Amino acid sequence: MQRESGFDPDAVGYNTNGTTDHSLGQINSIPKSHMMADYNLDITNSYDNTDAMSILLDQFVAKYGLYDGLRCYAAGDRGAMEYGWRHRFAAQIIASAENLKAQS
Repeated sequence: MQRESGFDPDAVGYNTNGTTDHSLGQINSIPKSHMMADYNLDITNSYDNTDAMSILLDQFVAKYGLYDGLRCYAAGDRGAMEYGWRHRFAAQIIASAENLKAQS
């Protein structure tokens, strides 16, 4: 959440493709209808957004493993495989997690 929204529950990101990213987890508007239909979650609500974030992360990591799962969370299934710059996102998240683990 720190990396995605800076912990701002009202954060909205505007993408060049016309989609928007919402709240703490910066969930893209593309899976919005899927989250509402399948899980009754409104991604613009910060509480529902964190649930949606957990669901998406779980699905992507189960399907692709940790590193590629994080890439898919950042760019979607297709986007993660097309855009190499998202490698940096996954590497930063993993490095942060390892740093926190080392401190505990």
